[in-house]
Amino acid sequence: MPFAPVSVVWTNFFSTVLSLGVGTSDVVMSVPSTLGAPSLASSQYCYMVLATVDGLTHEIVKVTAMTSNTFTIQRGMEGTVAAAFPAGSRVYNAPTMQTLVDRLNDFDTYMGNAIAAAQAQVATMANAFPIGEIIFVPYAFTSALLPNFLLDDGSAYSRTTYANLFARIGVMYGAGDGSTTFNVPDHRGAFLRIQDHGAGVDPNASTRAARADGIAGDNVGTLQLDCIKLHVHPTGANTGKATGGASVVDPGTWNSPGNSGGNTYTLDVGTSTVGDTINPTAYALVPMGLETRPRNINVVAVIRYQ
Repeated sequence: MPFAPVSVVWTNFFSTVLSLGVGTSDVVMSVPSTLGAPSLASSQYCYMVLATVDGLTHEIVKVTAMTSNTFTIQRGMEGTVAAAFPAGSRVYNAPTMQTLVDRLNDFDTYMGNAIAAAQAQVATMANAFPIGEIIFVPYAFTSALLPNFLLDDGSAYSRTTYANLFARIGVMYGAGDGSTTFNVPDHRGAFLRIQDHGAGVDPNASTRAARADGIAGDNVGTLQLDCIKLHVHPTGANTGKATGGASVVDPGTWNSPGNSGGNTYTLDVGTSTVGDTINPTAYALVPMGLETRPRNINVVAVIRYQ
């Protein structure tokens, strides 16, 4: 299958003779048969060479149409001059220099159109991410890998160079130096929460901390600090005093579905030298760390600027 639209065509070894002579102004030439000649579709053409039997006179013509025994021609192509050719003169198809030039032009046109189409597709794909869009990528960010994006790290950028992004987010996340720069959001190390927007799911929506421009409450970009929901641990009957007077609670019992009596246990901090303890063997299975968090995967947040 050809890789580009074909305007100029040819066929190997097609050769015939003139049935009737042609003069210098004729635009049709008759041959015994066009069988084996290049097949011309709409807007296609080919080049033919006319030669007298003695080989002293030649002319290249452009064939723009054909029937069963005639060619419609344009005369004096490729620097040749229209001449008179008697009946019996040779007519043959060959890939002339203009054939090659026209074919290369076909290819150039095709490639130009293909590049323009690819550029349009890239632009369309780029527009799939509007200015200010935040995406998450599972690899280390570089501008070479993600052109038109900036790392969401709170950095300050030029209001002029990144005018499109500045027009979208302004100083929501920081005014930079107050005149020539502005800040992008900083999502490093944070979980994201969808705006409550009147759903009543976020009980502290109205008290979310202000973003850099002073806007607080249930607004995009405001902050909510970490906390643990208020709760109690029922202890059932498994409470008591350890040797030396220390109070003991067995968290293994807390986790038993049957122990839901609702008893609230207050650790008895007495004068014991042993100290008040929670059974470490029982609750060693509970993961402990420096924060409360769900299972998570580390990604990089970036924001589109153009």
